[in-house]
Amino acid sequence: MKKKSNNAVIQYLKFIVVGSINAIVNYVAYAAVVFVGGHYVLATLVGFVLSVLSSYLINSSLVFERDEGVKGWQVLLRLYVVYAFSGLFLTTLLTWLFLDVLNLEEGVRSLGEAIRQSGVDMTDRKLAEYIAPCIVAVIVTPLNFVTNKFFAYKKLGKSSKEKAKKEEVQNASTGHDQ
Repeated sequence: MKKKSNNAVIQYLKFIVVGSINAIVNYVAYAAVVFVGGHYVLATLVGFVLSVLSSYLINSSLVFERDEGVKGWQVLLRLYVVYAFSGLFLTTLLTWLFLDVLNLEEGVRSLGEAIRQSGVDMTDRKLAEYIAPCIVAVIVTPLNFVTNKFFAYKKLGKSSKEKAKKEEVQNASTGHDQ
């Protein structure tokens, strides 16, 4: 059991590293759209599309193994479904919450003043738009790991291993070993 929990910890740490790369992809795309004057919702959408593709490519080779019978396109489709909730809907909702409800720009005002004193012309709102996705990423990462591990890369329904184990238990309880 200890080895299995160690493997899960190592897998989660790999996921965090890969997720950091994907967060950079997402953030660079997001910041580029905001920089050219795009709305934060459009920026979130562009970052979403690019980071999910990056997530699929890297996680498939370094972190998760697909269950037997699960094709790569199925994993990618599931990732877009999973991340449509956590990476798009939830991220957009939380970003909106931080920016428009909780008024994050008030919280970054002193940082904004320091940045402006250094010669960078940036409003508190713009600074808040750059900071909000970083806060949101910390919130949604554990949810993303769980949905990747237990949904995106898994065969839906009972796996052949589960069926064989269930048959073994049934045979052992009835005394019919085959």
